[in-house]
Amino acid sequence: MTSRYIKNLILVTLFLMSLFEVKGQVEPQFSNYMYNVQHYNPAFAGVVESGSITGIYRSQWTGISGAPESQFLSYVAPLSDQKMGVGLNLINDKLVLLPINLLRLYIAIIWTLAPG
Repeated sequence: MTSRYIKNLILVTLFLMSLFEVKGQVEPQFSNYMYNVQHYNPAFAGVVESGSITGIYRSQWTGISGAPESQFLSYVAPLSDQKMGVGLNLINDKLVLLPINLLRLYIAIIWTLAPG
């Protein structure tokens, strides 16, 4: 009886699992952290002194068809007397089976805490 119960439990579990889509977390890989800080830390949008645009292109395994490629375009600008900042990231990551296109908008607010 326990063997039949376990088989039914496994079948019900597999059925329930088949109803949901599972995705792993795949982030584009960039090796130049200093040029795309906003990708890793959205709060960076609040600390810039002037607007800036950054573009990065990364090609891995050059010369091989279907090789991974990544493009990254970023815009960061301060707002309202340096108390706020906005950022925009456009990411195109071409992997072998899983192309990823992302548009991210960031808003950062600077709060000064009282010493205490």
